[in-house]
Amino acid sequence: MDFLAELHHKIIHFPIALLFIYPFIEFVSMFYKKDFFSFSSLIVLIIGVITSLVAVLTGNQALNSIDKMNPELYQLADTHYTYANIVVWLFTVLLFSRIYLQIKKQYEGMWKIILLLLAFAGCYFIYQTGEYGGKTAHTRISTMIKKSE
Repeated sequence: MDFLAELHHKIIHFPIALLFIYPFIEFVSMFYKKDFFSFSSLIVLIIGVITSLVAVLTGNQALNSIDKMNPELYQLADTHYTYANIVVWLFTVLLFSRIYLQIKKQYEGMWKIILLLLAFAGCYFIYQTGEYGGKTAHTRISTMIKKSE
């Protein structure tokens, strides 16, 4: 399972990029009534949600691979974990809501604006997840260096 833990640092950039760019493509689709933008945003959202699930799976393995955590590292990792779960759940709900509304042919007007605003709010959670993930990684590396000295 260490293989999955090692993948975390490589995988995480995909959902960050995809889910962060999703609301911007969706925003463009509101003004340019071309199916290309709407379809593209849906594909980006689908791939973003799938890669975020993989990132959480590998992140759980990375967290379990840490032998001993000092309180500071545990607090950072726990906050990172919380924000990551918010991101996954929020964008998964957005994905299924969007698919449902498109099937019902109601993905327009107010529903589109509500989902777009939630997606932009999700960008805040993506940022916070990355911020605490970076702090966790740097604290872990600093701890390992201090132990080896």
